Amino acid sequence: VALPIAVGQVLRPFVSEKVDAKKPTLNMVSSATLLLIIYTTFCNTFCGEQCAPGTAEGGHDNSKATTGGGLDGMSAWGLVATCGVLVMMQFCFMVLCFAMATQKVWGFSKPDIVAVIFSSVHKSLTLGVPVLKIVFPHSTNISIISLPLLVYHPIQILLGGFFAPWIRTWMLR
Repeated sequence: VALPIAVGQVLRPFVSEKVDAKKPTLNMVSSATLLLIIYTTFCNTFCGEQCAPGTAEGGHDNSKATTGGGLDGMSAWGLVATCGVLVMMQFCFMVLCFAMATQKVWGFSKPDIVAVIFSSVHKSLTLGVPVLKIVFPHSTNISIISLPLLVYHPIQILLGGFFAPWIRTWMLR
């Protein structure tokens, strides 16, 4: 992860003009890559035994099929509780970050405070899923383990939209 960033920083002075000219295309590639990561993660998480190797038509033995996909081991209540806890955590973290960032001791301007509120609680699927796969390489419950991260990402967007009018009003005071 760090090597491509370091190489990019070293090459930046030499290729920045060419990259800036191609920025719309690179942004589209970046967005498509993120969409592909999110799509495959959701597919792997919510795909049950029907996606296991050897379950396709053709006479394979389905009794031995095992997969890390699917939420077979989680109840509907567990899913709802996970989502509820994540919403409350995100909300509390955003309020806490606002409360801390507005303290005079830091000397943050209002735009800085807004950046703190949103970026300090941000988690990304593009980093989180590979880390989970490294930490739990042989886990058959990777779908349940990755569920909080999968739910957290859309919650960030929803709560950000919820807070945006309030923050805009606060900034204009």
